[in-house]
Amino acid sequence: MTSLRVQFRDAVGRLPDTHVAVHSAALITTWIITAATGIIFWSIAARVMSPERLGVDTAVISLISTAGIVAATGTANSFVALLPAPGCDRQKRLADGYLIVGLLSTVIGAAMGVVASATLHLDLVTAMCWTTVGSVAAAVYILKDSALVGLGGTPKLLGLNLGASIGKIGLVLLLTSQVSHPAVLATVVSSAVASTVALGVVIPRLLSSSTSDSSAGAASGPTRRDLAIFSVRDGAGSAMANGVFLILPFLTTWIAGAIQGAVVALTLSFSLSLELVSGGVGTALTAGLSASPERLWERGRRAWLITQAIAMVTALGLVVAGPAVVAILGAQYQHLPVVSVLVILTAGSVARVPFVIWSSVVRAMGRTGSILLTNAFGTALAIPLIIWCTMQWGAVGAAVGLSIASTATGFIGAVGILTNERSAIHPSKNRA
Repeated sequence: MTSLRVQFRDAVGRLPDTHVAVHSAALITTWIITAATGIIFWSIAARVMSPERLGVDTAVISLISTAGIVAATGTANSFVALLPAPGCDRQKRLADGYLIVGLLSTVIGAAMGVVASATLHLDLVTAMCWTTVGSVAAAVYILKDSALVGLGGTPKLLGLNLGASIGKIGLVLLLTSQVSHPAVLATVVSSAVASTVALGVVIPRLLSSSTSDSSAGAASGPTRRDLAIFSVRDGAGSAMANGVFLILPFLTTWIAGAIQGAVVALTLSFSLSLELVSGGVGTALTAGLSASPERLWERGRRAWLITQAIAMVTALGLVVAGPAVVAILGAQYQHLPVVSVLVILTAGSVARVPFVIWSSVVRAMGRTGSILLTNAFGTALAIPLIIWCTMQWGAVGAAVGLSIASTATGFIGAVGILTNERSAIHPSKNRA
């Protein structure tokens, strides 16, 4: 795998700076617009569905999203890292990845159906159908993003994801009076359609334009084994980090009831805009450091300070806008702790920024093991805390548990950035 990282770094290094900047900007823009349309979707769903009904739907979507993340994240990250590598047989590696993710998402999705039936009191067969089909749709939706990035088609993501988001909004309005779980069906259908368009139209066109490049020296490119190893190592840590956020509405609904779960899901859609700020900067930082690794930790510290400032200003804006958020959601949420949960979740996201930046630098160095260990610690801390706190204080407790764990991982990230920067400035101190 070391040689593959070197190949990937060389490939990125040969790209013009404008190419990296354009693709990074396209990715960040896509995330921001997706987040904005997601807020619109949940705001509309909150107005057309009762809190009890919406709470059940958010819990099912939480299980589906978690299964999709667990099944797809590792392979998705391998697409970003390995598909641009010189000599990569992109068509075969894409086929390998989609096969792995398809099988994993089917199995995990079926298991989530059993969980949904047992905890949300849904019919077993119905629950398994929802979660299995939904998990496959969520997984391939995640995978198509990384496939397009790895094939150099990042600018095409905006149109696909925006179309899926608009379709989801239209579907939830259309289906509210027609089906029992309109938010779930709207999410699954829109994801499936966008993924089908990507897999059937966009990806083949990108492959055809890169065939000559990938066929040359294919014997020395990434193999199926390389993809599998990368997927397991990088995916485990990333799945744990993202899974805690996605599973929160389900845990809240299971422990404290559907209304409390709806509060968490709705406020989470607003507070996650902060995660997009740090995540977008982190993605651009990893790409930049891979291409040009000099003064690595100094640049990481500078990115941290800038991102921290942006996150704090954004968080302040969200807190000030808290009453407006309640008004957007409707009168049925006036008596619920929406503002309190939003403030706590926002504070946790701000505290987590150092970890996101630190992990971006470490990932550029190829040290995914340390990211895995830190995410494992954060997850081991978060889940028991969330469960206990939710039992005590409902949605507020769920937010408190998640924010404490986010603060802990953020502290580790801050220590990592500051310690490594001193080592880079004074390398003689580390000599044996």
